[in-house]
Amino acid sequence: MVLTCSFFFVICYPDLEYEQSALYILHALTKKTILSIPNAKAHSKAEPTKKAASGLWAERAAMKVPIGDPVLDSALGGGLPNNGVILVGGEPGTGKTTLAATFIYNGAVRYAERGLYVSFSEDKGRFYASMGNLGYNFSQLADRGVFEFIEVPSQTEEQIRGIPDDIYEALERLKPSRLVVDSFTWMAQSQGSGYAVRQLAQEGIKLLLTKGMNCTTMVIGERPMGESRLGPEEFIADGVIVLKHSIPRELEILKMRGTRIGRTSLLFTINKGFEAVTTTIDAPSKPGHWRPIVDSGDLLSTGSPDMDRMLGGGFPRGSYVVLEADPNVELKEVRLLTLGVGMNFASQGRGVFYLPPGGFRSREVAELMHRYLTRRDMVNVRVAGHVESGTARSKTITATEPQRAPAAEGSADGLDLLTSVPVELKAATHGQPVYTAYIYDILEAKYSEIPDIVFRRFGRDILRTSVSGDLTIALARSTTPEIDRIRSTVDWHFRLSKKNGAVMLWGVKPETPIYAMGSDVTLGYPVLTLKQFD
Repeated sequence: MVLTCSFFFVICYPDLEYEQSALYILHALTKKTILSIPNAKAHSKAEPTKKAASGLWAERAAMKVPIGDPVLDSALGGGLPNNGVILVGGEPGTGKTTLAATFIYNGAVRYAERGLYVSFSEDKGRFYASMGNLGYNFSQLADRGVFEFIEVPSQTEEQIRGIPDDIYEALERLKPSRLVVDSFTWMAQSQGSGYAVRQLAQEGIKLLLTKGMNCTTMVIGERPMGESRLGPEEFIADGVIVLKHSIPRELEILKMRGTRIGRTSLLFTINKGFEAVTTTIDAPSKPGHWRPIVDSGDLLSTGSPDMDRMLGGGFPRGSYVVLEADPNVELKEVRLLTLGVGMNFASQGRGVFYLPPGGFRSREVAELMHRYLTRRDMVNVRVAGHVESGTARSKTITATEPQRAPAAEGSADGLDLLTSVPVELKAATHGQPVYTAYIYDILEAKYSEIPDIVFRRFGRDILRTSVSGDLTIALARSTTPEIDRIRSTVDWHFRLSKKNGAVMLWGVKPETPIYAMGSDVTLGYPVLTLKQFD
């Protein structure tokens, strides 16, 4: 009889004894009659020819077993190699059990695949409780007969030799498509070492790869803090994934046979189960009209429910916010936040003023907003024209044809506009809060030789914003010369950084957790979403 199963093999260990003991059991599972450690040469006849093995690799490469996480599966070209053995290294607390549980749970819930979880380190009650906190109801899956948890208590060396029989019987009974074994670390501490065991470890992996149980398996272990060495299985396993102890959490795909890896490193969170994150800014297939989110008392809504929750309801009236972005953060990613605030203001009949960066056409800003706002919404929106040699033309964005909005008469210094335009909008909207967004760098460039002038004018703008009860968001690159002085003068300072395709946002003053930025277009317009890193 042939069992159909998927193995996701997660191993973390300080030396070779760990995986040697683990693979003794895996070897015994593939050749059930072996209950002692023989010489590796006794199994040489079971090995396939090189030509046959290459054919198996090609066949497996065309089939994928999805983990169920869209970002990680996309990086893996659709998922894990079918029937493959995947080694995953990681220190304690890096999220290995959560990843393994996600693999099993999604297999049962999303793909109708039975799963078997063999645990050497945790009892069933504790596992069910901890996974239940993440939203994984394994007890329900067990009642449905699509999941089984085998608890293997600590045993003597002699008793360990009977473990393969127990697992094999469970495989025959459940006929799972996915298997997790968690963890083998404790066994290594009770087992000896030697060349024969090392050979057996490699032999067990080879048998699983070539004539095993037709199963995709994850085996979890622990690697002590600071260790980075992997065993020989790294070279013969289908894939190697390393979970890193970092803030935010990070994983690295070292290899995955038969797969063109899209992104080798990803950030992830385990707040609500395993979830890899990237920042994508999608455009809605059919633009919709922006639905404003009203303020919560004196707190001004950002137009993003997630951002409002992060702030405890929104920004207090009179807030001047410094948004410091690393050089690799793209302007379109910054606009996901700044334009969202602007559209939420405009859709409520409030004034909005943008002073865009040099080289950025004011018409582009108008067109972006006009996609999701009505003509009436755009009446009190202003966008400065190009800023060159410290001057800017204030343009009024009309409701009918924003792309042909006429320029205001004359020109003014960019710093003067920061005062004059918000005052004008304040009067036009009968005292409603005005939102202003601009970038430091385009103004700082004109006064690079006398930065104190810019700094004093910014101080005046901070005071104006506070007294008038408005909201100002000023973008500064982390390379801005005066950034240290700027930070020290404000009560609201946020950072934007980008790593492994994910844009991260967090508050420096006041301090907040780190969040991954994303966008939601289900309503017909892009709304900033935030996922907290644990």
